[in-house]
Amino acid sequence: MAPSTPPKDVFPMHEKNAAENPIEKRRLLREIERLKGENRELKRGLKELKELKDHYRETARELKAARERMAQLSITDPLTETYNYRYFMECLELELKRARRYEYPISLMMLDIDNFKIYNDTNGHMAGDEVLKRIAHAIKDEVRQTDIVARYGGDEFTVILIKTSQEEACQIAERVRETVENLGVCSKKTRPEDRLSVSVGVSTLHSQSLSPEGLVKTADDALYEAKRAGRNRMVIS
Repeated sequence: MAPSTPPKDVFPMHEKNAAENPIEKRRLLREIERLKGENRELKRGLKELKELKDHYRETARELKAARERMAQLSITDPLTETYNYRYFMECLELELKRARRYEYPISLMMLDIDNFKIYNDTNGHMAGDEVLKRIAHAIKDEVRQTDIVARYGGDEFTVILIKTSQEEACQIAERVRETVENLGVCSKKTRPEDRLSVSVGVSTLHSQSLSPEGLVKTADDALYEAKRAGRNRMVIS
């Protein structure tokens, strides 16, 4: 029978010696504590790095939202929340180019609030501002989302009606006029002449050479024809 092989030591000799040597044992314990400390520092650093990355992402989102708000504010009338005159003219020039290129109709509405000065003089400018907001919202509610509603100035509004024929533009204009009339806004004295309505001028692109200013002028001429004809009506250029 072959002699049995003696069992090997589970621990290497130097580790056994270290475990039996108090000085070496303390050194190993200190090394273990140092490594644990470094591990804790590493975890803390990773946590801080993640927090910094999350903070950066949140800051980037806030900056993007702020830039978008600033961009929107730069093209928006603050009172009525419609587009402002500058943005309207930029859009009109762009949309006219598209209409010529792709050969589709485009129309323009010009609207003016009737007797607004009387209303302002009777009720004050704060009440007048509220009326401007109500009428602006009424206009936006009656046109399509693709249409561009802007405050032209004072108590005048304008709407770019994209891919809209003259017949369709007249239907939209009449719908807007009726909606404003049905708001039933009167002055405190409720005199008939103080009841607010809108006069509307409609122009459609007929000539390929017509400029943005030319389209505005033809719609504006139709608007003042509506005023001269008695107000609260729509006239086609």
